[in-house]
Amino acid sequence: MSVAGFSDALDKAALDGKLVGGISGLALDRDGTVAAVSDKSVLYRLKVASGRTPTATATARLPLADGTGKVLDSEGVVVDRDGSYLVTDETAPAIRRYSRTGRVVAELPVPPAFRIARRAGPPSTRPSSP
Repeated sequence: MSVAGFSDALDKAALDGKLVGGISGLALDRDGTVAAVSDKSVLYRLKVASGRTPTATATARLPLADGTGKVLDSEGVVVDRDGSYLVTDETAPAIRRYSRTGRVVAELPVPPAFRIARRAGPPSTRPSSP
């Protein structure tokens, strides 16, 4: 498969009564469909047809959440050899492994340099010294 162009046609489509859109990442799936993550916490399965005018149709909608039910700001997806999905979460930051049904099965450790620093209180209002 190669990139032949782009379209915003999916942003006007609906699946399961909800608009398809906000797609942040794409990955070729094992069955020839395309896995697409939305920054609105959804993984879509897309059927892509090539030709003079390539088309994409959303055929499945899989809501995603972290292990506690909190929604994600998904930015990227990879389909692993076993068919599971590795999905990044921009706000955590995190990379989680999801089953084909959308259940979190693992979370990859985030290196300390990329973790978000937690503050114990409000930021200091004192000017810093030179």
